[in-house]
Amino acid sequence: MVGWCCAASNCEKYRECCVTLRPPLTLTRSAQAFLGITRKSIQHTESFAFGVRFFRTRREKLHLERPLDRGRAPGRGACTGCDRCCAERLPLTWIDCLNLKAAVAPEAGLADFLAAYAHVLVNGPAVDIILAAGADGSCCLLDRQNRTCRAYHARPLVCRTFICCPSTARARRLRAVLTNRGEDELVRQWLLDARRSRQPPLIHEGSSPRPRLGDWPPTPFAGCSSYREVTLKAVCPPGLWRALTAGSTFAH
Repeated sequence: MVGWCCAASNCEKYRECCVTLRPPLTLTRSAQAFLGITRKSIQHTESFAFGVRFFRTRREKLHLERPLDRGRAPGRGACTGCDRCCAERLPLTWIDCLNLKAAVAPEAGLADFLAAYAHVLVNGPAVDIILAAGADGSCCLLDRQNRTCRAYHARPLVCRTFICCPSTARARRLRAVLTNRGEDELVRQWLLDARRSRQPPLIHEGSSPRPRLGDWPPTPFAGCSSYREVTLKAVCPPGLWRALTAGSTFAH
């Protein structure tokens, strides 16, 4: 993976500039064009890190699917490299949960899906919902024989934005904010689902668990079923939004 996109790539007024990779890795011409990188800029830059920068657009929507799958290393139509990222902590957002449930357990309710594919950790009022891991510590969706993801097309945001190269502080901050706010919405939906079913919320592991719905207000992910519906400006803290849009026509 060599780059990722955080706005409406289907809008002709939108462009993302993303500087990526260190030698000896290279980009195809189409990937360079997509990322807004010229061959000259690659040759004259000694070090590379992927980042995000926004230019003119009339929309502020978060669009992830196509850019993430297009902006990858040459010859890699689907990830068949190392699977080290599959052993990382893999937090789920609300939209990740919807996508994965549709891919691997379309008939399951939220609680049943989380019981089978997630790990819910509650420490006092704090809640963390991540993809479950097998006995070897890797993701439950990793095919152990082929070392590839069994739900690659529906992989979560944190997997889509795990990029094996250095990154800018701004890109890392954006990734963290999107993941955390999306997980906050999943926690809220987890608690709402338990209330509707009149059952205690599912907890795999806990220490004095006391989650309260009142601690988890709606987020910008509320009511959304796709990343394309998420308003990026509403997700980002003001300081991060200003940093992302510095010099653009829609910073204010």
